[in-house]
Amino acid sequence: MNTYTLTPASLALFIRIAKSHANGFPLLDEISKEERGNLSDLKKLALVETYTEDGCVWTIMTEAGRKLSLEQGIDFWVDEPHYKMASEIEAGL
Repeated sequence: MNTYTLTPASLALFIRIAKSHANGFPLLDEISKEERGNLSDLKKLALVETYTEDGCVWTIMTEAGRKLSLEQGIDFWVDEPHYKMASEIEAGL
């Protein structure tokens, strides 16, 4: 179980990001002013990182983010260091 204290809104945004990773398209689009604050919380807790390319904001799930994602029942492919499911990485496979 995680030790993070997330507001319901920050957790909802995290789940949205995790699902975008599960769908293979970790683009963060249409984020409201309020959600920007939630995104800051997620970044401060080192759950996600972001970068901007061609005007689009993309997300990167950290190791801690992968673990929380799995706790939420969301698994996804991770391409670094090897192309595996997040659950396989956590299981040491």
